[in-house]
Amino acid sequence: MILKLDGDQRESLYNLVLTDLSGIGDVTLNMDAGRISEGRQLGRQFAQDVALLEQIGWELNPELESYEIELPDAEALAICRRFCQLAASIVSDGMAQRADRALDDAYRVADFCNSVIKGQDVV
Repeated sequence: MILKLDGDQRESLYNLVLTDLSGIGDVTLNMDAGRISEGRQLGRQFAQDVALLEQIGWELNPELESYEIELPDAEALAICRRFCQLAASIVSDGMAQRADRALDDAYRVADFCNSVIKGQDVV
């Protein structure tokens, strides 16, 4: 599946990927506590995050106006479902606590991911 993002969608996805990666220490916490399955699952999620950065760029403000992400269908849908959940969590927490920018990013990524899940924004 090839997913197309405009610059704003890419920036929002980038910000949410970085937010997700901020929890990478949870892998170690789970492993140390004997929760190997949970640690493994988190490790896979963070590997997906890094793979996304490889495709959309590691730079904060790249020059491109559009981006393409190429992933197997099942993986693209799984990533989009996961980021929809993250975005929904940020939105629900954000009504009282988060900055406007994080909310904007969460809404934009949720819209994009929902369109992918529904079969739109796919080449």
